[in-house]
Amino acid sequence: MQHRRLCSRPLSSRPHPLAAAAALAALTTLTPPPARAADDGDPGAAPRRPGRIDTLTHTPAEMVEVPAGEFEMGAQPVEREDLLRTCVTTYGPAREECARDANLATAARTVYLDAFAIDRHEVTVAGFRACVAAGGCSAAALVAGDERFLREPWPMVNVAWQDAADYCTWAGKRLPTEAEWEKAARGTDGRRWPWGNRPRRGSMNHGRGESDSVMLTHPQNQGPMGPQIQPLFAPDDSDGYLYPSPPGAMRWGDSPYGAADMAGNVSEWVADYYWLEGYENLPAFNPVRLHPHERGDARVIRGGSWLRPRFFGRTYYREGAEPNIRLSYVGFRCARSR
Repeated sequence: MQHRRLCSRPLSSRPHPLAAAAALAALTTLTPPPARAADDGDPGAAPRRPGRIDTLTHTPAEMVEVPAGEFEMGAQPVEREDLLRTCVTTYGPAREECARDANLATAARTVYLDAFAIDRHEVTVAGFRACVAAGGCSAAALVAGDERFLREPWPMVNVAWQDAADYCTWAGKRLPTEAEWEKAARGTDGRRWPWGNRPRRGSMNHGRGESDSVMLTHPQNQGPMGPQIQPLFAPDDSDGYLYPSPPGAMRWGDSPYGAADMAGNVSEWVADYYWLEGYENLPAFNPVRLHPHERGDARVIRGGSWLRPRFFGRTYYREGAEPNIRLSYVGFRCARSR
């Protein structure tokens, strides 16, 4: 008798159809679909749970960091020629001043500075009042100048050089050197303006040169030998502000390190004595002019202002002023060594 094999192939690994259906039902029971958010008119939806919205506010640091290293201080010959042309166009009949002003921007040279920090914004009236209240500053600047400029959010002006130095000492800081100020304003690429090499709308609160007719007839310019033309300046509201603006209001004017208003708004005292010869005889490593000139004890101011034409705000442009003078367009900011 012949016997047939009941199974000539191995059993299949596929599950029985009934077993697969049972597993699917169990999975559906264990993992129900997510509930829908409650919608108007949908009684079957799950109720909406109360939530919370968190608002994150970024507050920039009070000071910006400037790393150690070299940078170009001053202006190349082609830049000084452009400054002279711009000055002549701006001053008109008083253009004789321009050759002198162009020379105030001394020849470019490489300078090395240690790391330091500098205030992001100019010191405000509110900040200076706090120093006076604490006994660290004289109240003279609050009573000797034009009270129209004593608005809490505005930069503090009408300060003599010593007023600025006293505030910085009270705040645990110091006035920046002229070299530190310039590096904080322009970075390491020799740029003309804090934001780059081209004018930019919304970047600078500046003034303008007075009209030719006003300069020619103004009593200040009349002398015994006839008109002695000196430049006059006037506010300019084409930038959005007729007078000083709250520090940081010109949002497109920050320097490479984040310092605001390094061009325009108010000019700023720095630590150095002013020499017409500029940086002559100063070292290339952390330079600072600590001794007055034999012809006077003027100090350097930097940055242009709301009452000066735009070109005064070029990063290398420098002026001098008597240390005890109080002007409605001169303020300051502080620095700290690292």
